[in-house]
Amino acid sequence: MNKLLLSFSLFMLLVVGMVLPPQEAKASHYVGSDLTFAYISPGKYLLRLKVYRDCGGITFGNTAQVTATMPGCTTFVQNLTQQYLDEASEVCPGQLTECTSPPDNTIPGIQIYEYSGFVNLGTACVGNWNFSFSGNARNGGILNLLNANTVPTSSNSEVDWYTDAYLNTSIPNLNNNSPIFSSSPVPYVCLNDTVQYNPQVTDPDNDSLVYTLVSARTGANNIITYTNNGGGVYTAQKPFGINNYTVLDPQTGQFNFKPTISGTYVVVIKVEEFRTINGAPTLIGFVHRDVQVQVIVCNSTPPVLSNLQIQSPGLPTITFPPNVVQEVEACVEYCIKIPATTAQPGAVLTMTTNAANEIPNSVFTLTGQGTPNVSGLLCFQANPELAGQTFSFTVKVTDDVCPFPNKFVRAFTIKVNKATGFDVTASEDTICVLTPVQLTTVARPNTVALTDTAYTSLAWTATTLAGQPVQGFFNDPNSLNPIVSPRSSTRYTLTGNTIYGCEDVSSVIVIVKGVQPTIQSIVLNTPTDSVLCVDQTTTLTTTVSGPIGILNTPWT
Repeated sequence: MNKLLLSFSLFMLLVVGMVLPPQEAKASHYVGSDLTFAYISPGKYLLRLKVYRDCGGITFGNTAQVTATMPGCTTFVQNLTQQYLDEASEVCPGQLTECTSPPDNTIPGIQIYEYSGFVNLGTACVGNWNFSFSGNARNGGILNLLNANTVPTSSNSEVDWYTDAYLNTSIPNLNNNSPIFSSSPVPYVCLNDTVQYNPQVTDPDNDSLVYTLVSARTGANNIITYTNNGGGVYTAQKPFGINNYTVLDPQTGQFNFKPTISGTYVVVIKVEEFRTINGAPTLIGFVHRDVQVQVIVCNSTPPVLSNLQIQSPGLPTITFPPNVVQEVEACVEYCIKIPATTAQPGAVLTMTTNAANEIPNSVFTLTGQGTPNVSGLLCFQANPELAGQTFSFTVKVTDDVCPFPNKFVRAFTIKVNKATGFDVTASEDTICVLTPVQLTTVARPNTVALTDTAYTSLAWTATTLAGQPVQGFFNDPNSLNPIVSPRSSTRYTLTGNTIYGCEDVSSVIVIVKGVQPTIQSIVLNTPTDSVLCVDQTTTLTTTVSGPIGILNTPWT
């Protein structure tokens, strides 16, 4: 649009604004939003609304209304107060946009408005509460929504804005907090790039999250029609065209796609949270993130993520791709190396992460920050109570190409398994009776040190192969490496508890061969000689050599 046409358009909008009633002038330009809640006390919640404005539209007000509804219950209309206002444009620092330098600046700009307020639902009416916010209108020029590429009017309701959140209060003592988003809902991405985007969601209660792509709406049940504007056929699940690469990971929210037509696209991500109630996964809430993706023609090369490497003391380094769930053991120290690089001449990279908030007992260090090759090293050691749980974190890498830096956001997943700390071995596994055997305790290469300070308790037990307690014949039962002399086949078990609370059990079986004792002599004990009278008794004394045991042999 040239300046003459722009001036004429602005003039006509001013004229229309003077002749139409105030409620008819839909000139607010919503481009992104999310509505979340936080538990305060029974029935009371803090609502937070974030809305993002295209600076080409009018400014938002100092308050925003959120409606809380549930069938059969009182409807609450809560006024939220503006707490925060700032520019959220994904441009280089210091870059002027139409937010900071209107109206001549041609670089689009985005502002974030954050509102908050308390709502008291009470405790008498429990069930499925819905929190919602609506406004008018979306900005124009959207390729994948019907009628959203026109100037908003009072007769065109499909460009109105709507977002909501859901809370299940029917479960006693649930005390639920909704997931929280931290990434920008207005990313600038390059045409024909394979984009890696992640909403970077955290859940304060560590609930299980499930991500899906859903339709944009103008009301609770009013779905906006997707269209074939711009030469493509679009759906909520294929927002960049049904023939284009689009993949959403339902567990991590990792959203990868490849746009082939430049323009503005709407993507809506629904995040459901589940908690195990009475042994079953139960839906306890959900939120939406309304995203507007700006696809632009770039003259630069975006940064790339190399394969990851996981390291643990005493074990070989393992290389694996970013989309693989990495399984680790509790109580074991691991370090995961995350390298990124750029081929763009003169560009340098910056890496950030939310790992410290998502991975317990972790430390994230950076190497090469502000160079073309940056690497993050995440080191952690999971506590034993985390066994069986899965954790995800995200890493964001951005270059300094202006005015729109290239970037990617990638999610990684770690699954914690039960710890295994040491192995017990025997110098011989098959022996004769009373033969000494050396038992040796060896710490596995990737575990805590096997010392008195690392373990709070270490105890040996001896059992038969059937599991019955038996004397172990230890030379020192308090030693990690005792000598034993079993009389029969025995299982020797060592149980240890570490200073981190991890328990480990390892055992070894020593088989004892059935060696017979040897009869050396038999002596007849009589008063005088070997002649006995009828009914007279005497004693036979047998001398036996060999291992101690029971000798079963018939007399003849």
